[in-house]
Amino acid sequence: MQIFNVTEIRQNVSKIIAEAIKTKELIVLLQRSKPVAYIVEAKTFDKLQVWYKS
Repeated sequence: MQIFNVTEIRQNVSKIIAEAIKTKELIVLLQRSKPVAYIVEAKTFDKLQVWYKS
């Protein structure tokens, strides 16, 4: 799992998305040191949705 604050995301969004795709790791976005969102590779998200709906 990788953790980035909102400023880092703004400055490096393409690089961070590419890293999520490459590593298939969860990326946590922080705002004021608190988790506010997650970035996950699309195939992983699809699998989670199937699991959640079953």
